Parts: sequence; structure tokens; C-alpha cells
Amino acid sequence: MSLAKFLKKGSASSLNRKCSLKSKQLEYPDIVLQNGLNALGRSRETQIRDSFCSKKQIELNVKLESCEVSMKTVGVNAASVNGLLLNQGKYCLLKHGDIIEMVYGKFPYELTFDPEPDYEQSIKKPKLEQTGGQWDSVDNGKLVIYTTGGVKSSSKIAGFDVDGTIITTKSGRVFPKDTFDWEILFPEIPKKLKTLHEDNYKICFFTNQSGIAKGKIKLDDFKNKVKAITSRLQVPVQVFIAIGDGFNRKPVPGMWQHLSDEKNDGIEIDNSQSFYVGDAAGRPEAGKKRKDHSLADRLFALNIGIPFFTPEEHFLKKSSVPFNEPEFDPHKETKLPLFDPPTKVDSKYKEVVVLMGLPGSGKSHFTKTVMKGYEILNADTLGSVQACLNKCEQFLRSGKSCVIDNTNVDVESRKKFITLSKNNGFKCRCFVMNTSPGQIKHNLAFRQLTDSKHSKINTMILNTMKKKFTSPSTSEGFDEIVKVNVVCDFDSVEHEKIYKMFLADK
Repeated sequence: MSLAKFLKKGSASSLNRKCSLKSKQLEYPDIVLQNGLNALGRSRETQIRDSFCSKKQIELNVKLESCEVSMKTVGVNAASVNGLLLNQGKYCLLKHGDIIEMVYGKFPYELTFDPEPDYEQSIKKPKLEQTGGQWDSVDNGKLVIYTTGGVKSSSKIAGFDVDGTIITTKSGRVFPKDTFDWEILFPEIPKKLKTLHEDNYKICFFTNQSGIAKGKIKLDDFKNKVKAITSRLQVPVQVFIAIGDGFNRKPVPGMWQHLSDEKNDGIEIDNSQSFYVGDAAGRPEAGKKRKDHSLADRLFALNIGIPFFTPEEHFLKKSSVPFNEPEFDPHKETKLPLFDPPTKVDSKYKEVVVLMGLPGSGKSHFTKTVMKGYEILNADTLGSVQACLNKCEQFLRSGKSCVIDNTNVDVESRKKFITLSKNNGFKCRCFVMNTSPGQIKHNLAFRQLTDSKHSKINTMILNTMKKKFTSPSTSEGFDEIVKVNVVCDFDSVEHEKIYKMFLADK
């Protein structure tokens, strides 16, 4: 549509078009704007009572015909547009979808036209939109990407986390109370990012946002937050947003891989000149500073193979501080015997082997690769423990040895199978999976990434199982108790590569 046709269309429909400020906070009403000059502030109409908001705080000059609004801050305290300060006496041209705060950091509204205008590129963009960019969504919406104007591909990548690295909460809370509860973490950040851009670095943000997948945050609200942050920084940025779990969630390097494969115009990234900055660095509590919530950012950089810095190290040039190593390092292979003490596995022994281990300890992999000739029984597969007992008794009566592939973490759950084996004249051994808590977390993460048949193990359920865990004893009736050290082998080279990444964030 040409500019002339658009203006003609706008003129014809302007009598029916409405312009409003849609409040982003439930306690304040929407405001219908009139064609022409609108003065807004602390009043009965807005229901704003905060003394920081002047009675005449902002002026909005609405042009329904062209779907444009000119905004001026009249009050003493600054307003904002898309996260940028608009001080007293300053003007800004607005368009449909822009976010304004009546007072900087307070009383957010979205400017809307109904019906929504169809802006053409031939219409001059307002100043604040000059860095506006493009949204992309891939992997069935699990990865969302925002590219501001002016972004140029480069072999040098300056990567940053967002929360706790570029921004922090204005409220002082650990988690923001809403998508407007943010401010730039350090005053040095905008200048530092501008210097990197001038030094031909491509600046990229990588952020995990599981709250969107859980429905705690609306995607559109978070998009507005991203636009406001990048607008405030006034530097070209490409933002990668991982929604939910999977290959895109840090520390797994899916977002970086997508940058390398699809979003860098075929330019190969030079890891030696690139780096990553994040606050999830595994630092312990120090004085008034809380401990880091995870190691995800540090491990993300390790998976990629690039240098890592905390925000304080990068922006403030502070010295590095100690951090907690990950609980499990998939790069370190320990050469341990399969069984401790050494033992033999032979289904002709006529026995019941009761496996014992938490989900992710490697029980199923062990039975598949080692316990050949045994009947493998699992309560989850059969539907209940009783069904597992019934099936076991059938096999024992026919002279077949069985493996009970359940967690069997407490004495009561093991007792039923010990009694059943003895009543049928079979021996009963207990094989305990000798898997560390860190490796269990890693294995569960690996399983989620590579095997869709397994449902995700709830952390609360896993912790409950840990509390119930009671070490087995021969006094229960076992003929032998053996520790099992799982030796990893893989279905494919790709699976091996994934397993040897840091997958859990602690």
C-alpha cells in the first residue's frame, strides 16, 4: 500500500478509530484518548495518587488520521517510552504498540489504536524506533530471537546473559515482580557495549525464560521488555530466548549453535576472540551477596569452548572470585571395575537380582547391556508393584531368573521380592547403583534430551526418594550386596557428544 493510499484509508476510517492507553497493571484503568491534545497525570481519571506523578505529568497529541501520537513530559519527574527516559520538556513520536511509563519505572501503559494501523515503511519511523528490529521463532516456538536494527554478523561474538548481568530488579527482589521491574545493572554497561560494537563485535544476549513456558510470564510482555532493554542500551543486539527445557536451555549450547548455523550469515565464529558473561557462575555466598543460583552461565561457556567472565569481572574489572565446581564433570572418565566386590552374572544361577538406585542412576542401561538372559521386570511398565510381583512369581515357577528394575530405595519395597525369591527356592542379590547425585542429575538431563519416552522427573519426587533411601543389608535376607559402577556406551556418536557436555546447571 502506498503512503497516499494509506493516508486516504486512515482518513476514511479515522472517525471510527479509537486510541487508548491500555494499563499494564490491574489496579489502574485504561484511558481513552481524544483526537487532539490530552493532558494526563495524577487524577480521578487515571486513579494515580502517587505524588511523584504531577497532576499534569504528560501531554499526548493524538492524530487519529495518521495513527500517530506526540508525547511530551510536562511533570518534574521523567516519563519513559520503550524504556528510554523522557525528561521534562522533551518530545517523542509514538506509534501503536509503544510502551510508556507515566513516571519512569511506574504506571506502564501500552498505546493502542483500534482498528490497528497498517504502517508502511514509507511512513517515517519515530526516533525511538530506529533500533527496532525483527522477531523470529524456531524449534516450534522453543527458541525466540529478536534482532535489532544495525546488527552485523562477525567472527567475534560478545555474549551476555540478561537477568543479573545486563539488568537487575528495581525492586531489589531476586525475581522481578513484573516485566517492568528492571534497570541497567551497572552504569558502565551501555558504554562498554558501545565500545564492543565499535570494535566489530557482534553483541548477543542469551537468556533462559522457563517462566514463559510455565505460563507465569506472557511472551508478548517479555517481548516488550526485551525491546525496552535494547532501546535503552542504544546498541545493536541479537537476543536469543530459550523458552522451556531442551537443547536451547543453558548450559546446553543450542542457542549458540543456532547463532553459528543460522544467524551469522555464514561467518565462522572465532572462539578465541569471543567470550561470554553471566551471573550464574557458581559463586558461594560472600558477606551480603547471595550465592549464585546455579553454574549455568559458566558451564554454557565451557560447553562452547570460549572464555567466561562474571559481570563484575567484565564491566567493573574486578578480580575473579572462587566458585564451586560442578558436581559431575562428564569429561572425566573414571576407570572403575563394573562390580565392587567382583562378582559374576549368570541367569542359570536361578536368582532374583533386586536393583537399587534413584531414577537416572543407570539401572535400565545396566540391565540392557549386562543382565542378558534375565527376565527384566519394572513396576512402571507393568502398572504396579503387585503386577511386578505376580509376573516375577510366574517366571520363578518356570525356573527363570529375574531382575527387578525398580528404585527399591527402602526396606519394605525390597522385602517383598526377597520373600518371593526365598519361597521359590531362588537366591536373592542386591545390586546397588554406585552413581553420584551429580551424575544422576546429568543422566536425567541427558535422558530428557535424547529419549522422549521418559517423562521428566519432578525434583520434589526425587528428593522424597532420597529421604527414603536406606542402604541395603544382608540382614534383610540378601545373599550378596554388590555395588555397580555404570560404564557408559552410546547408541550413536551424536549421543556421546551430548553426554560429554555439561547438561545439569550445578
